[in-house]
Amino acid sequence: MLIGRRSLVLGSIAAGLKNIVPAGARVAAWQEDNRTIRGVNVLQPFGWVVSAGGNYKPQPYVNGGPFDLIMPRERRALIRSTGFDFVRMTVDFGPLLSAGDDEMFYRLVNEIMRGIEGYLTSGLKVLIVQFSPADLTVWPTTTDGLAGEAFRRLVTVWRKFAAIISARTDPAQVAVELFNEPPFANEIKTDPWPVQQKYLFDQVRAVLPAHTIFVTADSFSEIDRLILLSPKDYDANTSFKFSGYEPLQLSHQGEGYWKYIHRLTFPPKEHPGGKARAISDLVAAVKADKSLSWLQGFRIIRKFTSSKATEGIDTYFDTPCDSTFIAKRIKTVTDWATSHGISTRRLIVGEFGARGDYLGTAADGTPTTIQCGSITTQVKFYETWRRQIEAAKLGAWCAQEINGPAGWSLALGKPPWTFRSDLVAALGLKS
Repeated sequence: MLIGRRSLVLGSIAAGLKNIVPAGARVAAWQEDNRTIRGVNVLQPFGWVVSAGGNYKPQPYVNGGPFDLIMPRERRALIRSTGFDFVRMTVDFGPLLSAGDDEMFYRLVNEIMRGIEGYLTSGLKVLIVQFSPADLTVWPTTTDGLAGEAFRRLVTVWRKFAAIISARTDPAQVAVELFNEPPFANEIKTDPWPVQQKYLFDQVRAVLPAHTIFVTADSFSEIDRLILLSPKDYDANTSFKFSGYEPLQLSHQGEGYWKYIHRLTFPPKEHPGGKARAISDLVAAVKADKSLSWLQGFRIIRKFTSSKATEGIDTYFDTPCDSTFIAKRIKTVTDWATSHGISTRRLIVGEFGARGDYLGTAADGTPTTIQCGSITTQVKFYETWRRQIEAAKLGAWCAQEINGPAGWSLALGKPPWTFRSDLVAALGLKS
C-alpha cells in the first residue's frame, strides 16, 4: 500500500520546483555515455487492456495474465541474461484516466509500481511509456488541446503518477516516455502536438525533477516530424524518441494497410523476380479479394505500384530501401541533433523490427497463416537497424516485441519463455 501519498505528492512537487535539471547538464541520467544500451518492448500485462466505453475491470492490468504470471522471476532473469539492459514497459493509461477516485487510482499505480520494481530487482532498467489506450473511445480525445478536458486529465494523471515515480525510483534506473505515438498531425484539430507536448513536459518535470523524460513527434513518432521539434524547448535531461520501422511496406507487410503485400524481401535486391514479381504478387492478392469492387482494387494497386508513394512497392525497389536508406534516415535525426548542439546519446529508437507470419483468419472465417516477412527477412531487417543505430552512437534501441502482437514475437509467450535464437543473434545478443 502507498503510505502518505498526499504528502509524497506535495513533497515531490516542492522538490521539482527547486531541482529542475539545468540546460547545461552534459548527459541524460538514464542513458549511458559510453555505449548504446539495448531494450525490448513489453506489452503485457500493462498495455492494451480491454474495456468498453471506458469501463474497465476492477483489475484491468492482466493482458496475458497478472505480472507475476506473465513476467515471473525466471523470465525477467532470462531477459537480463540474454543481454537486454532495459524493458520499455508499456502502460495503457486508459484505466488511470478513467479511475473514479484517488483510492482506485493509487491502487492501480501501486500495481504498476510492483511491475517496475520487479524489473529493477532483476537488474533491468525501465522506460515507462504512456501507451495508447486500447479503448478507442478514450484514445482519440487525449490530444484535444491545452483547454481540452481529456488532455488536462492526462496532465493530471501524469503528474500524480510521476510524483510516485520520483519518490520511489532511482533516476539512473527509470525513465519515462510521455506519449508513445501521438496521432497524425492532421488529426489533431486544436493546439499542435509540439505545443501540447511542451505543456505536458513542463507539468511533469515539475514533479519529476531528476528522471530522464522522453518526448517524441506526432504522426506516430515519424522521423520527419521529430526534426521539426526544437530541443531548446526542453532541458538537458530530455531525450528524443523515434521509431525504426522504415520502410513500412517491409516491416508491416501482411496486415492492415499493407495486407496485400506478402513475402517482400529485405534488402530489395534479393527479392526473387525483383520489382516486377513483387508488383504482380500484390496485384494477384488484390484481385483475389472478392470483397473489393473493381474501382477499389484499381486504387489500391495504383497506390502501391505506380504512385511513387513512400509506402509503395515501386518506391521500395526504386529508392532502394536497403541498409544505405536506413543509415540515411538515421542520419536525418543525428544531423538535426548536431545542428542543435545535442548529443546523439539523447536519441533513442523506441521501436524497430519487422512482422513475421502469424495465425489469422481467412475470408471464410477459418484459421489461416498470414504470410508476412520470412524469417530470413526478419533477421536481416533487425540486424541492419541494430547495426546502423549502434554505428550512429545513439543512446539506446528497443526491439519490438517480446511476445506479441501477432507476428512480432521475439520469444515464446509461455514457459520456458525462450527467445528466438535467430532474432537474438541479429540483435547482437546471446542466443
